[in-house]
Amino acid sequence: MLLPNNERQRLKLLNQYQILNTPPETVFDEIAQLAADICDTPIALIGLVDETREWFKSKIGINISEIPRNLAFASHSILEREILIIPDTLQDERFVNHPLVISHPHCRFYAGVPLINAQGFALGSLCVMDIIPRTLSVTQTKGLKGLAKQVIRLLDLHQHKFIENSQCNYHLLFTHHPSPMWIYDCQAEREKLMRKVSERIHQSLHLQDILNATVEEVRDLLQVDRVIVYQFYPDMSGKIMAESVLSGWTVTLGKDIQDNCFQEEVVSNYYQGHKRAISNIYQASLADCHIQLLERFEVKANLVVPILLEVNEENRGSSLWGLLIAHQCSHFREWEENQLDLLDQLRIQIAIAIQQSNILQQAKSELEQREQAEIKLRSALAEKEILLKEVHHRVKNNLQIVSSLLHLQAQIIQDPQILKAIQDSQNRIESISLIHKNLYTNPSIGKIDIAEYINNLVTGILISYQITPGQISLQTDIDSVVLNVDQAIACGLIINELISNALKHAFPNNQTGEISISLHNNKNYDIEIRIGDNGIGLADNIDWGTTTSLGLSLVYDLVTEQLEGSVTIERNQGTIFNIQFSQFTLHE
Repeated sequence: MLLPNNERQRLKLLNQYQILNTPPETVFDEIAQLAADICDTPIALIGLVDETREWFKSKIGINISEIPRNLAFASHSILEREILIIPDTLQDERFVNHPLVISHPHCRFYAGVPLINAQGFALGSLCVMDIIPRTLSVTQTKGLKGLAKQVIRLLDLHQHKFIENSQCNYHLLFTHHPSPMWIYDCQAEREKLMRKVSERIHQSLHLQDILNATVEEVRDLLQVDRVIVYQFYPDMSGKIMAESVLSGWTVTLGKDIQDNCFQEEVVSNYYQGHKRAISNIYQASLADCHIQLLERFEVKANLVVPILLEVNEENRGSSLWGLLIAHQCSHFREWEENQLDLLDQLRIQIAIAIQQSNILQQAKSELEQREQAEIKLRSALAEKEILLKEVHHRVKNNLQIVSSLLHLQAQIIQDPQILKAIQDSQNRIESISLIHKNLYTNPSIGKIDIAEYINNLVTGILISYQITPGQISLQTDIDSVVLNVDQAIACGLIINELISNALKHAFPNNQTGEISISLHNNKNYDIEIRIGDNGIGLADNIDWGTTTSLGLSLVYDLVTEQLEGSVTIERNQGTIFNIQFSQFTLHE
């Protein structure tokens, strides 16, 4: 088993995340379910690879919680820097004998994105699996990569919480400060807020709920008059998306902000990720137009941090989504450094929530588009089925008209040979007509159960030849095999010719006898039809290429050209025709 070049450091870092063997979390499960929905697969996994195993933080479609590392698909994913796609596991020598391939869940397709953190270490993978060979579209691949980034952000958030808890305990016990309990209470309150916001992100993918909860908690902790989340439009104007404001102050929620002066400052400062603490707006060297904007909202002091989102995988820069702002309206205020740091940490979590929401909305949009396409497709297929059924109905009726015309013509003909030829033609027409009758009455258009068809066909042939009851017995052994239209028509004509020949020639002078028909489908998807009788048998010198028998010539052409198969004759106490051909798929 190949190992990453940085395996020792990778395992050490993985353990620092303190994520292994933790209970299931809704947000991880939601991401895994989104991966399965976007990629349209029955299985999705978030797996982390330690020294001996791949452990599943989240699993959709399987029940196992871990798998030995030497059997884990993720052991191969973490060796890659990009998505690993295996269209057909049975065509890949690494997996052809893999237990998950040859037994439950019979994985035939795999796509795994390595979970690579900011330090470049692959911790595991986000993967999807299917039980049929396939691949992913460009959109599905992009969506899976985006979800993998969200998993990394959640892992980083989990690690951050663990470090914060550790630091909090350290300061409580060892910081030499005149008021150590005051420091602890301020570490404790900050950690409480971070935990609340983190839990809200973990519990919900609904962005507005997360923003509303965040501004409420921040205003309560910082004891400010107003906290807002402001989102920019493409032209750098913007709107207040979430607000918590103390009673008595102006409500700004939902208001659009358009100010060219403010836009220039955004471009020059916030876009670069700068944060700012202003204790007095009149002493902060702000432009008059900016001061006037703040005065509209009664602001005397504020804290501002930008909310930056990663653009995309190709361009690793950041885009300015908006601002997280705390307003002090009642008086000027000197801010503490840790208060600005608190907002700075919260804006990272808000960015995670925004990107999660964007992925969710994209996934919902794609699913809605897919559902609309499926509705249109089902409607088109329904219309096509109605049309096809009508076509089969009309073909069957027209064939019946031809058969009836032949029957009327036979009533005025005295020549036995001509009557025999007309009767043979009628039987051939009836065999084709029966196919079309089955097609327009069958709920599954385009599919024919050959067993039912053959039984009905042979019964009609025996009736047409007016065989005395008990003179000729019929034995059938027919598998329930579904054939397409072309194969079914060819088989019907072949059976019609061979049964008709047996009835006409195998039992002279009203002899009794037996006709047998068997049809089986072997493991290689080959069809074998055996049609035999215990009559007087065929002549030994029959040559398929030179025979003058129209019926036998038709049989040979149908088998070799229409069915692309072979036919042989056995002469042993009668005659047996052995026909073999490959079963076509329904679209062929």
